[in-house]
Amino acid sequence: MASGGIINRDSFCGKGFAVLRRRGLAIFACAVVAGLGLTPARAEYPDKIIKIVVPFAAGGGTDIMARTTAQEIQTDLGKPVIIENKPGAGTIIGTQTVATSEPDGYSLLMATFAHAVNPSLYKKLRSIRTGISRRSP
Repeated sequence: MASGGIINRDSFCGKGFAVLRRRGLAIFACAVVAGLGLTPARAEYPDKIIKIVVPFAAGGGTDIMARTTAQEIQTDLGKPVIIENKPGAGTIIGTQTVATSEPDGYSLLMATFAHAVNPSLYKKLRSIRTGISRRSP
């Protein structure tokens, strides 16, 4: 302690501590500035209409579940959600519509038990199934 009861920090902690503290603050400031530049500039999801494809005819149980789900999504996100019924070929037509659509998260599929059974019944669907899993984000 120096005279008069004043603590001299340089003599108390040593000059090394002050240098380390300044260096640490400088590194922290650089990290904050660098982190601000890495924030991606993109639109919030969703920025367009979401489509749910139902591979069954309108009015069935799957269609009713899809419409109920669409109403909840629309309420939560505040964006329109439409239902597109694509029946036929044991759900293959609707499934292929979603599998070949742009993988951007705006085309959804209301899947059922048929999606688990169809690859064992149709040999060509095995390649479609791997295509779906490969293209999904």
